[in-house]
Parts: sequence; structure tokens; C-alpha cells
Amino acid sequence: MKTLADLITQIDKLILRCDKLESENRMLQNRVSMLSNAEQTISYIELERDSAKFEVQLLTAKLERLKKLEKLIKEL
Repeated sequence: MKTLADLITQIDKLILRCDKLESENRMLQNRVSMLSNAEQTISYIELERDSAKFEVQLLTAKLERLKKLEKLIKEL
């Protein structure tokens, strides 16, 4: 049979374990938050990259038209 002192010791150990688990949980939640922020940053960078690719395509098309116009002007 356990004594009152044994039960108190066991309760103290459980409280310490709970505190440790809560601390680990907070640390994991912070990591999840950081990963979520990183994912959002990556998504933003991908959107910027896609936008830049589209802009390059537009500028390339404009350049080709300018070259054609330059050729036409020279022929005149």
C-alpha cells in the first residue's frame, strides 16, 4: 500500500512531466507556425516568379514586334 508521501511524490512527478509535455507542445506549435510562414513565403515567391516569367514573355513579344517594325522601316 502506498503512503501519502509516495502519492505526493508520484503527483509531483506527473506535474513535472505535464510541464515538460506542455513545453514541448509549445515548441512544436512554434515550429508549425514557422513552417506555415515559410510555406506562405514560398507561395509568394512562386507567384512573383510566375509574374516575372509572364512579364518576360510580354517583353519578348514586344521586342519581336519592334524588330519587325525596324525591319519594315529599313525596307522603306
